[in-house]
Amino acid sequence: KDSYKTTASEQVSINKFVELMDGDYDLAEALVDQAIAQHWKGIYPLKDNKPKRSAEISNDELARRAFLSGARVVAARRADIPDGAALAAILRYAF
Repeated sequence: KDSYKTTASEQVSINKFVELMDGDYDLAEALVDQAIAQHWKGIYPLKDNKPKRSAEISNDELARRAFLSGARVVAARRADIPDGAALAAILRYAF
């Protein structure tokens, strides 16, 4: 709705946004979502009560979200893995 008064002020805002997102497109989306939800005219750092990056979400929180969304759990026993190799996986697909 509001426009920038000068091209320079617009570029400052763009530079600030690029700096805040730090190459993380999930974070960029969260920054924009926050600004829209708060009815802000600018982009500001995320509030502390929101995860800054998806990597900061714990495995327990991911599991909780998965169960709440109706996900199924698929497990593998150590004895079933060849040569005692380690196994870690997150599989996401529609059932």
